[in-house]
Amino acid sequence: MDLPELHELTLQILRVRFERLREGQTNEGQFRQDLNAGQITDDVAFQSYKLGLWTPDRPLPGDEPRFAGDQFPAEDKGTVLSIIWQFVGLGVLIPRMITDERNQFFDLSKYGKQVLEEGDETPYDPLGFMKRLASDAPRLEPATFGYVQEAVDCFLGRHLRAAAVMVGLASENEILTLIELFRNGLAANLQSGFDQAINARRTLKTKFDYLYTRLNQDKNNFPAEVRELDAWLTGTFQVIRLYRNDAGHPTGTSPTRETVYSTLNLFLVYARLLSCLKEHLSSSAADT
Repeated sequence: MDLPELHELTLQILRVRFERLREGQTNEGQFRQDLNAGQITDDVAFQSYKLGLWTPDRPLPGDEPRFAGDQFPAEDKGTVLSIIWQFVGLGVLIPRMITDERNQFFDLSKYGKQVLEEGDETPYDPLGFMKRLASDAPRLEPATFGYVQEAVDCFLGRHLRAAAVMVGLASENEILTLIELFRNGLAANLQSGFDQAINARRTLKTKFDYLYTRLNQDKNNFPAEVRELDAWLTGTFQVIRLYRNDAGHPTGTSPTRETVYSTLNLFLVYARLLSCLKEHLSSSAADT
């Protein structure tokens, strides 16, 4: 099975168990007893079977996760175990006692509870996160999508500086596309002047500032959702840019796990609104 699918299923298993605890369907003792590598792997195997993602070599003798776990490929079992330990590294799970590899027990950290309470499609679920990004922001550039995918991978691998830089590249790529779309929407006799103004500004920040000035002059013609440029465009661009600069230069500082996590979630909203604005600018260019 693919790593993203196994990652998504592992997180879902943890979330379902935590929801049962919160709703009183199980107690704390049982929750901790079930939070072990073997049972989690069995549950992932069983869900893979039920969803048609994996077919066992022999018919299962009953609808019990352990029967699926018995036949689950060793490679996939190893991947699930690696994912569990990745959650340890990210501060979601805390190792407890161990009797053997299968019976490594864990506790859910305070931070882990916050992660599971946030629901689906977070960076801890890379497959769901990227699916939502593609759905919410259909006008996102393919290269931007790739940068965000790398940012999520870096986050999960605890390469936080690299993750912050990749989110920054994603934002920068979208701004460059906005500049091009705005330019193409101008009348032919105005495009040369716009090109000169943009080319005279050497940094992306100064190019962005000029673009913002031009967009702001026309914002009343934008869809209502994206008219408040200061609230979402300028603010988000600046936040992502600052984190990217801190991470991309030898400042001696490193973004925290919480900072990168929040920035990735913020990018989902940013990308959706960018996609909406790009759709408007593309339509305007087509009408020119």
